[in-house]
Amino acid sequence: MLVVFALSTALAPAGDDADALSGPAFVVDSTGDEGDATNGDGICRTAGPATCTLRAAIEEANASAGHDRIEFAISGSGPHRIEPATALPIISDPAGLTIDGYTQAGAVANTAAHGSNAVIEIELRGTGPSGLDGLYLRSANNVLRGLALFDFRRTIYLHGTETTGNEIVGNYIGTDAAGTFGQQVRVINSTGVHLERGASGNRVGMAGPGNRNVISGNGDRGVGIFDAGTDANTIRNNVIGLAPAGDRLRNWGHGIDINFNASYNIVGGSAFGDRNVLSGNELSGVEISHDRLGGSTVGNAVIGNLIGTDITGASGTAATRNHEFGVNLEGKSSCPTVASCSPDINNNVVEANTIVGSAAGVMIWKGAHDNTVRANRIGVLVNGTIAASAVDTLWGVLIEAGAFDNVVELNTIAGGGDGIQVRPDNDYTNLSSNPDIPTYGNTLRRNSISSVLGFGIDIAPISTVNDASVSDPALQGAIVAPTILTATEDRVVVSTCGNCLVELFVAVPTGSASNVPGRTFVIDGRASAAGVASLVVRASENDPVPFSAGERVTATTTDGAGNTSEFAAWRTAAAGALDHPARALAPATRCGVRC
Repeated sequence: MLVVFALSTALAPAGDDADALSGPAFVVDSTGDEGDATNGDGICRTAGPATCTLRAAIEEANASAGHDRIEFAISGSGPHRIEPATALPIISDPAGLTIDGYTQAGAVANTAAHGSNAVIEIELRGTGPSGLDGLYLRSANNVLRGLALFDFRRTIYLHGTETTGNEIVGNYIGTDAAGTFGQQVRVINSTGVHLERGASGNRVGMAGPGNRNVISGNGDRGVGIFDAGTDANTIRNNVIGLAPAGDRLRNWGHGIDINFNASYNIVGGSAFGDRNVLSGNELSGVEISHDRLGGSTVGNAVIGNLIGTDITGASGTAATRNHEFGVNLEGKSSCPTVASCSPDINNNVVEANTIVGSAAGVMIWKGAHDNTVRANRIGVLVNGTIAASAVDTLWGVLIEAGAFDNVVELNTIAGGGDGIQVRPDNDYTNLSSNPDIPTYGNTLRRNSISSVLGFGIDIAPISTVNDASVSDPALQGAIVAPTILTATEDRVVVSTCGNCLVELFVAVPTGSASNVPGRTFVIDGRASAAGVASLVVRASENDPVPFSAGERVTATTTDGAGNTSEFAAWRTAAAGALDHPARALAPATRCGVRC
């Protein structure tokens, strides 16, 4: 048994000062499970034989003032497995505790740019996915790193409003040190990292290879975030649903589940090192769902992640796809078959992700409203090619069952069935139309859609070009596609509803269907009160030429309530009256004369 009282601040939680880091380090030298002989004496020592176990070290850390550390010096070759027979003590020291598995001889933090090559020498194994919780945090400023924790119910459990500012970095959560263990069946609530009842401001993964967690092999969710006040947590730079080297190691539920009024949590981030890989999960990559007791699940952001791809984003296959949706924005847990879904989750953002291979890239339904889906690649890999797994995608974006006032904009959608579909159904596997669940006000703006088998935009009745005779006021306000009256390289004139906004696109170059998708946004403009929009594409010969004579153009229209139509029947552009921009002069004649 060894007790070390010197304490390094190198791995202390961000924001801690030197005075908060005055506690001792307890060095675990045994895989045993005995408790501390004399709790609170500052010495980690079991009654006999005299060793320091993880259980005893946590007991002493809870009783010790200041921020403590638990390190490891277990003799022999690893990995060393600790198997608690009963629940370990709740980590409750207000000053926080660092448990650092990388202090064990032979352990090495990850250095790989993708996935993880970490050498983990300390394993914690539970009694099964319906049994014990693993490490249970009820205090602030704890750090857990360098551990492989698996076969628990809630493997790392953060609970309560006092549980804030914690860092969970560089671990394998749900699998063993070899990255091969995984649960074989779904067990509800068997979660890798579970946050609830106001646990806020915690970090699961951080930028930097050594901070990357692998959260895979769990019996249900990879990460679960629940309840009002469980806010402002960040989930960054993790691999969730794949093994360290990138093979499928599914979580049996969602990769990440944000639920029951948890708000303002961030999955990923704008920097390259923030992105998570969310692939291979049995349900969705990310689900944001279900307000509770009059509250709201609001303001969560899913940004910059790889969803359904391999660990690099370069491919998407049957092995890496999430088997439900890429991102699921789900309101009510159930909706009636008549009347409407009442308003539910709102003002969440899905932005700049690469999403491939799921039944729907993004699903918005059951009263979800005022959410934004922006600038994502859906069906398209980071290199711009269509993923092989796009054949499994029925809808790039599916909006149904009372979802309203959502914005889908600036996305690139390719492969699969329909690009964007809007319908009233309350079950995504049910393709029949149900006009009793109004789905309306959804704005579809400046999206690039190509290489889809069905419609670019399809508003129920499905696979039917909607005109006034088939449009339903309960679906997108009975909006119908505009009609392109004339089209040249210089100007396109469109007939539509009065004062509606028209967006003009270059259409996909092939296909005989009348409503081929818009591939490239060109310009928008407002129609007159009489419903005529004259879109000036080029005002002078020096303006660029976004499309040439012989190319097809199409358009959408959006009314004042935000309802966007299907694509218009395409029209072939004629030559314009304006000359094309003059070619740049060759270097020898750049001045108009030889220089």
